[in-house]
Amino acid sequence: MRPRLLLLFFGLILLPNLQAQVPKGAALEGKLSEGTASRQACADQFAGTIGFANFQGQSNDTQPDTLFLCFDDRIDIVHNGDADLSGDPDPSSQPGITYAFYQCPPSVSGPNLNAVVGDACLLTNPPPPAGSDFWVAGGGTPAGDITFHNDGSLQTFFNGGAPLLLWFAPITIDDFSVLQYEADPNTGEAGPCVNANTAEAFAVVYLNEITATNRNVNAGLSGCRGSFLLQGGLPEWDGSVYDIRIELVTDTTIQGEVVNGPLTHGQTAVFDVPTPGVYRVIVSDAMGCRAATFFMDMSACVSVTFELPSATVQPGDQICLDVTNVEGFLDIQSVQVNIFWDDAVLQFDQVQNFNPNLQGLGPGNFNALDTVLVMTWNGPSGENLPDGDLLFQICFTAVGQVGDCSPLFFGEDPANFLVTEISNSNNDLLGFLGLAGTVCISNTTLFASLSQDSVRCHGEANGSFTAQIVGGQPPYEISWQNLTTGAPVQGPATVGGSTFTAGNLTAGTYAVTITDDPAQPMPNVLLDTVEV
Repeated sequence: MRPRLLLLFFGLILLPNLQAQVPKGAALEGKLSEGTASRQACADQFAGTIGFANFQGQSNDTQPDTLFLCFDDRIDIVHNGDADLSGDPDPSSQPGITYAFYQCPPSVSGPNLNAVVGDACLLTNPPPPAGSDFWVAGGGTPAGDITFHNDGSLQTFFNGGAPLLLWFAPITIDDFSVLQYEADPNTGEAGPCVNANTAEAFAVVYLNEITATNRNVNAGLSGCRGSFLLQGGLPEWDGSVYDIRIELVTDTTIQGEVVNGPLTHGQTAVFDVPTPGVYRVIVSDAMGCRAATFFMDMSACVSVTFELPSATVQPGDQICLDVTNVEGFLDIQSVQVNIFWDDAVLQFDQVQNFNPNLQGLGPGNFNALDTVLVMTWNGPSGENLPDGDLLFQICFTAVGQVGDCSPLFFGEDPANFLVTEISNSNNDLLGFLGLAGTVCISNTTLFASLSQDSVRCHGEANGSFTAQIVGGQPPYEISWQNLTTGAPVQGPATVGGSTFTAGNLTAGTYAVTITDDPAQPMPNVLLDTVEV
């Protein structure tokens, strides 16, 4: 917090009791003694013990002896009421408890001010104002209760704006109202009885706000690449890395990807998005500090969308699945995509039924490994396909057991040179959105695959699950209940298509009930659980 002007008046430094934790110079009345001997009353002088309560903010580490405070975090230091201030030399003023600033763990507890100021760990840079020997916390109450608040000003005042670690210890003060050590009426010694309870010393790391600046939504030729500069938070303190989530506002299951991570303080995040739209960006660190959520408009992104279906198959049967161009296949010159599956459930057989409008597309454009099919195609010129057009079919034999499911998805494995690249006739790399499917081995006519999107932070209600429904007779009815909290059953929701997402959920295990057309004499009922 900003240091305030200290007024020298009749030999006393007047220090108004303002906001908590403002660094104030501890004023002296009289002179320091030349030794550390004390009068008998000082034997009982005691700054007391403390506790911590009422944390407000983001940090996930608020336990002593080192507390981490994210920007704008607050925590109350609560005194236990066990102080002894009987060594106060002037009963006409109110003594109290404040907190001394240290740069390392303090070791000198007293018995007088002269001894305390000899502690080499006292924070004296910048130097306290004239007439003071060290910094103490302004604000709080004489009983020793005070709120520590990280508003960034301590970093500015003591460390040039960089994050810093400070040590504090409760210390007795003779006149709390002006934070002054009074003179012994007999000897003129300033602070004849002072106690700093070094056994109660604690450290606080003050972190700066996480910021994202230099935001650019046109970092690539296709409009699907953006960037922003990251600063602050725990990475500025210890070189750790940020956690970055980039999600489409209208469908949080569609997410952007940072292509140059992991990233620490002062580095620029470069990301790709798979489809046009406005994206929400959430940046946090390992301490729980979060940047203010911001949005990046990637509506200029030019992208292509392919889709894999969901299906059920009898054990041992073969199934051939359509790989479909959903939209965006315009002036496309080359394609490389990778389709992954679980080889414990599905065994790849072949590709077939190639789209004749993709010149040269055939078996030679595919390379099948145990769990991935790589498609690589280069056309003689830019090609166009209608939305919804079949690209090719991929065939599997079901080798798993009843109840087994295999995800079927477009993905990458850069370590093995399996990347996704789609370019147009100008050799511009375009965005790509691959819609995943699921293949399950089942003897029943109704099946659903449940996927989840966890809550972003503890206690929030922004989780979701998505059900992909196969078979049975639509419309479907879906209800769900959080078994962890015992909340009431929600729904039923009526679903006419094959996909349903339940949003705004708290964390927990959800029981999901899916029923196909209830108008049937004997509707099919499916029960399952999903962890959000």
